Amino acid sequence: MDGFQFEYRCAELLRNRGFHKVSVTQSIGDQGIDVIAYKNGKKYGIQCKYYSHTVGNKAVQEAYSGAGFYDCDHAMVMTNSTFSRAAKELAEKLDVQLMEGCPSNDISGAMYKILRLTNSSILILEAFIFCGSFLFQYPELSLPGYFLLTLTFLAAISSLPGWHKLFFSFFSGTLYLLIFLLLIIPGIFYGNLNYWLLFSILPVIFSFAHVFFLQRDLDRSDEERPVKRKEKRKISRLGRLYADALSTQLKVPVTFRNGQKTEEGYLFEYDCCCSDIQLIHRAELYLNKSLLNRYDLQMTDAGLSLIQHDRKNFYHR
Repeated sequence: MDGFQFEYRCAELLRNRGFHKVSVTQSIGDQGIDVIAYKNGKKYGIQCKYYSHTVGNKAVQEAYSGAGFYDCDHAMVMTNSTFSRAAKELAEKLDVQLMEGCPSNDISGAMYKILRLTNSSILILEAFIFCGSFLFQYPELSLPGYFLLTLTFLAAISSLPGWHKLFFSFFSGTLYLLIFLLLIIPGIFYGNLNYWLLFSILPVIFSFAHVFFLQRDLDRSDEERPVKRKEKRKISRLGRLYADALSTQLKVPVTFRNGQKTEEGYLFEYDCCCSDIQLIHRAELYLNKSLLNRYDLQMTDAGLSLIQHDRKNFYHR
């Protein structure tokens, strides 16, 4: 999958969440907005980011300005990854909605639609059975009957909120399998099997097929994990190296807190008690003169933040 395909995946996901008039903008000159959608009478401008690393605040800025260009009421950024702390803070300030962890596999396709329809139908049928049993005593349910209905309710309801989570999908499939065995085994044992009960295997098949496709997508992402671990070690090493350099320049202890890769480069956060703006500016000049990359050093409420811009991104601006 590439970024262009992910835009259409996000559009389908928005439709499943109640948005209408969802359209993907042209790929060239889209002003930072990839999808236009409407909900509750409001127009949304959405930017889609298909990344293997954290999304920074640049995406939030582009979505905010692009939404204004398209006369949208709200701006949104959707990604298969996560957002940096700076991006979340900026989004809260600019009232830009963030949606992270958007599934990149074909969950919105036929398999998920079949599974969603099956679970919704089961929940509606159970509601009629419960109402009929309590109000009209029909059908008359025994204790085992209530137990099976409770298991079925848990199986159906657990898959609806967790349709993109492997655990919930597997849990739902396991419950459906247990229900199928409880329905079939007594009939086989006593020789009076009702063959209509064999249809209860369908939710089992749909649920575990859904688990299979989820697992396949996770396996693909696992191939990138060794690269991510290597990246984390690199970030940690650079963060400590820059902490030593900043401590020397600022004449105060600087402790590396965390770091992450963003679309702008690398973002490092430090604990530091220095509040001298001029001293911080001189330290930033020292880094830019002494090292190969371009650096932005800023004072934050929690200490200091250092952005190491990728040389490729910087020189192509």
